[in-house]
Amino acid sequence: MTLGLTEPFPPYDLTNLAQKNSKVCVVSIIGKSRYSAFSSKASLLNPSIGKDVFKSLDESFVNGIAEDEIEYYYDTSNHVVYLHYSSLLDSYRLATLCQKLDTDVAQQDFHTIWETEEFHHAKTWLLLFCVSHIVLLVHPGSSFDTSFIRIFRILDTLRVQLLSVMSEQLQGLHISKEWYLSARPCSPRVLFVFQTTLLDISTEDNDMKPRSQRNPPLKRLQHAMEDQIYRLLRKSRVITNISNNSLFAVPANQEFVFINSRRSDSSDPVAYFLLQLRNTHTVNKDGEPMKGKSYQTSRRTNQGSPGRTDNLSHTTSLNKCSSSDNSFHDFLWPHIELAFNKGFDDNVGKRQVPALFEMATASTWFTLASKLYQLYFNELSDTKAQSFFNKMRTKLDVDIRFSENRCNKVLPVAETAYQEGLPTHYTNSYHLSKFNQAKRVFAQYARGAAYKKYLCQLEEACEKWWKSGRQLCEEINYESNRTALCEPVTSSSRCH
Repeated sequence: MTLGLTEPFPPYDLTNLAQKNSKVCVVSIIGKSRYSAFSSKASLLNPSIGKDVFKSLDESFVNGIAEDEIEYYYDTSNHVVYLHYSSLLDSYRLATLCQKLDTDVAQQDFHTIWETEEFHHAKTWLLLFCVSHIVLLVHPGSSFDTSFIRIFRILDTLRVQLLSVMSEQLQGLHISKEWYLSARPCSPRVLFVFQTTLLDISTEDNDMKPRSQRNPPLKRLQHAMEDQIYRLLRKSRVITNISNNSLFAVPANQEFVFINSRRSDSSDPVAYFLLQLRNTHTVNKDGEPMKGKSYQTSRRTNQGSPGRTDNLSHTTSLNKCSSSDNSFHDFLWPHIELAFNKGFDDNVGKRQVPALFEMATASTWFTLASKLYQLYFNELSDTKAQSFFNKMRTKLDVDIRFSENRCNKVLPVAETAYQEGLPTHYTNSYHLSKFNQAKRVFAQYARGAAYKKYLCQLEEACEKWWKSGRQLCEEINYESNRTALCEPVTSSSRCH
């Protein structure tokens, strides 16, 4: 692996892996990106790494990661593995899919595509929850997306069902017995990141900073968001007193919500230089044109990254980082340092149960993650695991379940409308008119993606009813151009 560049995950070459025997902390970033074609949610990690590893969307990123969907970077100096998962929740992936709708997937409707992507999305999330120590859940706005709670509950149920299958995959690896039985190094900490805020706060110029406040508005907002998210997760039983029994945990004595108060990244060079062109024609009070920052400097400033690119040690990088009052590095790095020192103990309540927290060497972790990846995404893997995945797929697709139940309830009503008032025998034209009547009844009440499927069933049921001894034989009279009727069709007679 070339340091300074991200790689698809997996595959990876363990023979060229540096610092194989060093224990690593794994940080994953998931969620939604900003509603911009040039944004990448993983660029938030650049300040902690000390270089622009997760760049904004360039051609190499799109071509290399678009199909693999997970990219990783191993920071050997800090002993941290960063994983970035991109899905249809990222704006550029959704835009790319929409461009291909007319060519690659012309025969599929959007619901089918979305259902497949959501299933793959949920499996990837569960994989990252099972191999990570810290998970960053990114939101493009300033409010928590409550739809994630349903996914969390489904994933927690599936994780418990897959414990025995995942434990079998981990046999032979140099991990502890607790890790082997629980099929994960710990109950990962989830940190919530909100990329925008409605507060009018400007932190881009150090000489224009307001006086430090004892309880600034941004901190009050972050603490209020923490209380709100904690109550939602506790009420829905996503997190419990014993973190080992939950899908993930949130820290009790550390901040777990970060709200970005900086303006959007200058990721679009065209828009940036148009703004610079306008500023060069703006004269200040001294009669001199205004001077702007360079494009790269502006990007680093908006991301909150330090103005240097050397590698930072995990024991000293906190002091060398930017002096911003609201730095993402200052938010993330205490959790990483705690992972290296004491580990996470996020249990609460009177009954103190030892929390599971383990770290593995880089070589062991990459091997372990590769085995779990094959279990999750290889269709020829364990049949027991595939049955659990199929059950998860059914639970995830709420739309199709609603549509199936609705159409299944309406189908007998439409069949009754077809059979009502039928003569003993009737022609094809009368059959078609009655079918159109039944079709209108079905269309009035049926909803959702299963509409076409059940409409075909209605057509087959009406055709079967007509041809089961009620079909009136017809023959064409070419001289008068009229249809002549003969005896009804039976099993022992035919019309000539």
